[in-house]
Amino acid sequence: MFIFFVNTIPTRQIHVTNLRPAVDPLLVREKVNLAEWTIEWQKKGMLDQMVYPNIADQIKPCSLKKFAETAEKCCADYGVDRPTIGDVLWILEHVLQLQEFGPMDKH
Repeated sequence: MFIFFVNTIPTRQIHVTNLRPAVDPLLVREKVNLAEWTIEWQKKGMLDQMVYPNIADQIKPCSLKKFAETAEKCCADYGVDRPTIGDVLWILEHVLQLQEFGPMDKH
C-alpha cells in the first residue's frame, strides 16, 4: 500500500494535483513504512537511535517518548481509536513544553 501526499494548486475552474510517494521506494522493506518502523523501535526501547546524531543530544527523552506515543496513536487502524486533531495539537504543545522545560534524563 502506498500513501501519497497531495499538493493541490487552485486554478480557474480546475485543480492541478501533484502526487508523490510518501516513502522512498529504494529503502529496505523494514524501513519503507516509517510509522511501523518507529513503533517497532519504540517497542525495543531504542527510539533515541532513530534521531539524527547531530541533534540527538538536544532531544529530551521525555519529549521524544510522548511524541512517539502520540504518533503511534495517530496510526491506529480505526478512526475511533485515533486522537482528534485538537487533541494532537494539545499533546504537541505538551511535548514542546517537555522539550523546553522537562528533565534531560530518561526517567
